[in-house]
Amino acid sequence: MSVTAKAYCKKSKVRSDGLAPIYLIFRQPPHPERLVNTRKYIEPKYFDNKSGTCKRGSNNSQKLNAFLTAEIARIDELVLDLQKRRQPVTIERVIQLYQQTHPDSFLAFCQEELNLMRGVLSDSTVEDYAYCLSNLEKYRPDLTFGELTYDFLERYRYYLRNRGRNVNGVAHDFRTIRRFLNLARKKGLTQENPFDDFKFGTEQVEKQHLTLEELRQVHALYESEQLSERLQTTLCYFLFCCYTGLRAVDVRKVEPDMIRAGYLELPRIAKGKRPIRIPLNSRALSLVDTLFARPLKQKKHRISTDLAEIMQIAGIRKNITFHCARHTFAINSLVLGIPIEVVSNVLGHADLKTTQIYAKVVDQLKEQQMAKWDNF
Repeated sequence: MSVTAKAYCKKSKVRSDGLAPIYLIFRQPPHPERLVNTRKYIEPKYFDNKSGTCKRGSNNSQKLNAFLTAEIARIDELVLDLQKRRQPVTIERVIQLYQQTHPDSFLAFCQEELNLMRGVLSDSTVEDYAYCLSNLEKYRPDLTFGELTYDFLERYRYYLRNRGRNVNGVAHDFRTIRRFLNLARKKGLTQENPFDDFKFGTEQVEKQHLTLEELRQVHALYESEQLSERLQTTLCYFLFCCYTGLRAVDVRKVEPDMIRAGYLELPRIAKGKRPIRIPLNSRALSLVDTLFARPLKQKKHRISTDLAEIMQIAGIRKNITFHCARHTFAINSLVLGIPIEVVSNVLGHADLKTTQIYAKVVDQLKEQQMAKWDNF
């Protein structure tokens, strides 16, 4: 079966300005479809996904239709050329040739590399890369390799900070850009490296977590059933991770048949290579029915908004994200006297040194409490 392409507007991915991205869908049944971003945007109501064309009413519908028609014609030519030369016609090869006709697009290169990483790297790592690249796309969707300079990176840093991205978040964005740029340099797409001069750093931050008393407080709020269904679902998943140490990406994959005789058995967790078997305490088991009845569909930013609202209702003045559930499990397990080796195993850490970071937090908490003797 040959490769075909069609324009598609991802209407669920609307930006703050009301525009949604237009992709090219590459198809070759029975293989999975592949999406390539055209870096073009339109109001969702003006795009017909059935025909793959822009409707009348949009200011630039004619130009967009002309552009999309030309791009699809170019893809058809690439397919015909491969057939004439009796070379294998695969989605991967056609996309590679197509993107070579846009050799200067940094984000197009990143997107293709990201697609290749799926199934190789952990889901959480790919999700993190995709999030950082989406930030860059919002700032400069048509970024070329030539524009990726020291001055550009400085301006982008100001942009991220002004939008509320913290220092560590900004560093994560730049590490992602640097990784993909290094890949492009290895493939000979560019020789420049603005990171030779551009520097960025991180800052030490306290690992936010809920204390045992705060955890009891939040669980009591859950059991009161006074929250909306959406908040109740988010809180159910959050609490389950507080009792198991799972990440959001892992808890979404939990299936009923993974729970046997009071144990949760996962074939693999994010950033881990071995199966994990976690004993479930009574509080975790009490959440299981809701866990399977209501899937967690919200994206990361929506979950963070839900948790902020939940913490406000609970009267807890902490900036709690979903990942804080993992911190909550680790720190409180050590506070309760569970051996660090056991905690490390449940968390799926390959190196005990990783878990010892939490032990240092517990030591700091002890010091803070013992300091009360100074006021005796």
